[in-house]
Amino acid sequence: FDIRIFLLVIQKGNQQQYYRHTGGRCHYTSQDFDLGNLSTKIHIPTGYDEDKEFKNSHPETLKELQQYINRYGGGGGGDYLFTRIDKLLRECCVAFSKVLGNESKFKKQGTVQCQLFGLDILSDDTLQPVLIEINKGPEMTWSSEAERQYKKKIAEDMFNLLGYTKSDVNEFISILTI
Repeated sequence: FDIRIFLLVIQKGNQQQYYRHTGGRCHYTSQDFDLGNLSTKIHIPTGYDEDKEFKNSHPETLKELQQYINRYGGGGGGDYLFTRIDKLLRECCVAFSKVLGNESKFKKQGTVQCQLFGLDILSDDTLQPVLIEINKGPEMTWSSEAERQYKKKIAEDMFNLLGYTKSDVNEFISILTI
């Protein structure tokens, strides 16, 4: 499986703020990936060609995944994985900060800019996350009620951070300000 993480970047003048949303999704493949047998067709999880039966019996959202790993992996492994994911995201954000919004005419006008990214992350058996893809415009349609709920919450929380709406509960976690 891979994990879809949502990263929000907000730029106000020269300051960039980076947030990870606690909502997200696990994608499952229809066949196992085997490094020892590269002659077979390899499927990278996309969400479009998933093993539905397997998916229905395994965690769908990131919250469910974290609870599942904590319960069955023992030792707070889910918490450990997401601590490592946040570290990886901070490293990516430092690299992003050098190019995001630098040439924008809006920066000079003092307006607020934002961008939502979808990042796909794999994890190995030692819970080491590996970034495999960054999507500038992540898919916000849904294929399940759980997915609809967390994507709606992402949009609501994004508008809340930007000051367009008011809410007491926001599931974006600040991971870095530069």
